[in-house]
Amino acid sequence: VLTAQSKTALVHKTSVNCSNFDLNFPYPFFIFGEKIRTRAVSCKQMTMVTPINLLLFGSRKVEFVDNVVRLDGWINLAIDPVVASGIVALRPALESMVIRASKEPETITELSPLDEKVVSVIRQLVKLNAGRHELDPVGSGGGFVSRRPPRGHMSWGFDDGP
Repeated sequence: VLTAQSKTALVHKTSVNCSNFDLNFPYPFFIFGEKIRTRAVSCKQMTMVTPINLLLFGSRKVEFVDNVVRLDGWINLAIDPVVASGIVALRPALESMVIRASKEPETITELSPLDEKVVSVIRQLVKLNAGRHELDPVGSGGGFVSRRPPRGHMSWGFDDGP
């Protein structure tokens, strides 16, 4: 894991993203809820996110530098800058809806036709395979696979349980 301070960190041993087996994630981007400093820095509560998620929700600064879309001065994305700007252009509409819902929660179910379109577009953009035009889909038999047995199950390898 590479943190925003360009420091390396480990995936915490209790994380579902930590395994003795090979884990192949379709995207190299993760957000984390907790950073623990012991002998080594490790991260817990990790969730993989897509480049579109980062453009829509996770970056403060988006710029086009040296033919690369750069987020917050350090994450480089190989994405058409026109597409990236279209995604970022949705932010004010989304923010307006969040503010309105916070001030008047009862109105959240009463979306205007424009709000409905914004919600529909965002629903499509946050799908794992959004933006993968002419690329193999991920998450359906490829890429996003763990060969580790699930934790917390009581079957003990028998049909009838322990």
